[in-house]
Amino acid sequence: MTTQTATPRLRHVPALDGVRAVACLLVIVFHTWSVAAPGGLIGVDLFFVLSGFLITTLLLDEHRLTGRIALAPFYARRALRLLPALVVLLIGCGLIAALEPDATFAAATLRAVPYTVGYVANWAYAYGVDLGLVAHTWSLSVEEQFYLLWPLMLVGLLRWFGARSALAACFWGVLLVFAVRALLLARGGTWLELYGGSGTRADALLAGCALALAAHLGLFRRVPAAVVALLGMAGLAVIVWVVHNPDPYSWLLHGGFTLVAISAALVIAALAVKPFAPLVWVLSLRPLTSIGKVSYGVYLWHYPLVLLIYPVVASRGASSPVVIAVLAYTLASLSYGLVESPFLRLKRRIGAGEPAAPLELRPKAGAGARVAEG
Repeated sequence: MTTQTATPRLRHVPALDGVRAVACLLVIVFHTWSVAAPGGLIGVDLFFVLSGFLITTLLLDEHRLTGRIALAPFYARRALRLLPALVVLLIGCGLIAALEPDATFAAATLRAVPYTVGYVANWAYAYGVDLGLVAHTWSLSVEEQFYLLWPLMLVGLLRWFGARSALAACFWGVLLVFAVRALLLARGGTWLELYGGSGTRADALLAGCALALAAHLGLFRRVPAAVVALLGMAGLAVIVWVVHNPDPYSWLLHGGFTLVAISAALVIAALAVKPFAPLVWVLSLRPLTSIGKVSYGVYLWHYPLVLLIYPVVASRGASSPVVIAVLAYTLASLSYGLVESPFLRLKRRIGAGEPAAPLELRPKAGAGARVAEG
């Protein structure tokens, strides 16, 4: 095997930016016009599954091309991607809190800063701590804990047991999370404990990891494209049903989160592993990919805007999520251009941009692929 020193750059699948956009928009609608999307909170689960798939694909392809996974550059790339925009958000929210006449609300936001910077906001959230303007950063904490632990676990699994055992570990991990959530619920666990805990949300991340491992092992080669397309559309139907479920909370805790995770993985398989053209086309539309490109910033800024501006626009009904989405997109675009882009250029000097599909599925030159920009 030829050794390479740099992490491989992988092709960019615009439809996955569309998934990011849909996830963001679902969360925004849920926070501003919940009657239209009572189950829109599962937008976070879409992010989790996608993160598991993308990060595991990146790590597996680095291992395949170089024979190793360089952990220090991986962590450096994650920090350069995530921290600059988050720091700007915290500074902005801190300034707003300092000017806020409501001392209790201001104190909650300022108290949340160390939880957020330390990426343990989800545990504070799970135990009912008011995190003010940055309460939504609980999901970032779950993902960051995943970024910290999963590469170490994957390195060990690949070194000592192999990729098939890693896939089996993900499968059993999903079932374990399902069982733990059911056990905690039976013992009187609260919604916040089950929704915000790392261990009770890991099934979504592991579902994405399992998809990446299955693709890496070539398990989709013998699966007809029509079957993948059918499963992807079935997964999409489940997600649409959950989004419009008038009372999704109890159902989600009783296994629904796991079903959503599996459904999202099936959709991603139909987009990036064996692409189903009609679904790819819809999720590759320019408005969606434009939002998806800056989706991290949109998610960061939408919740402070909801708390600060929504009371003013709430009476507008269906237009209120549009107002919040446009403002969040504007702030995210400014953040991306002025703050994140310089760090992304530095990130690319360290290694790859975001992966979007297994290398075995990369199209030949001239087939429309382009390098991901992270």
